[in-house]
Amino acid sequence: MILLQIQLNGQEPLDAILRPKAAKPLLFARLPDSFECRLPALLQILAASANDSLSILASGNLHLQGTVTEKIYRKAGVCSVNFRVHNYKNALFNLSFQPLADNSILIRGRILHPRYGDLLVLGKKGETYFFKKEPAGLYMPE
Repeated sequence: MILLQIQLNGQEPLDAILRPKAAKPLLFARLPDSFECRLPALLQILAASANDSLSILASGNLHLQGTVTEKIYRKAGVCSVNFRVHNYKNALFNLSFQPLADNSILIRGRILHPRYGDLLVLGKKGETYFFKKEPAGLYMPE
């Protein structure tokens, strides 16, 4: 009888894990699902130094005000920049700049906040950079 109670009590945490999580609020709800990003805005972040404050217009829909918190140079000219976006609840905009063999540059990034259920992913199609909204669960564990 005692052994049975221990096994039943041991199942309670599993029940708590399987319970659906409450939905997180959306940080980028007012933005379109996908929109173009201006390359000069991204290059302005790359040109900044750590602790620089910036105000950039990334698109007609997205104005970013914040501070470069970290700039790291990695192998083969790859540079990563962390930009704290103050006007989006201090979300983190992580950018990666990579030089390519044809002397062009590839920029990747995302803007996210762990307390919100959405994020913006920076991508490139042809010569155009764009942001696309994604559910945060695809990029961050609950």
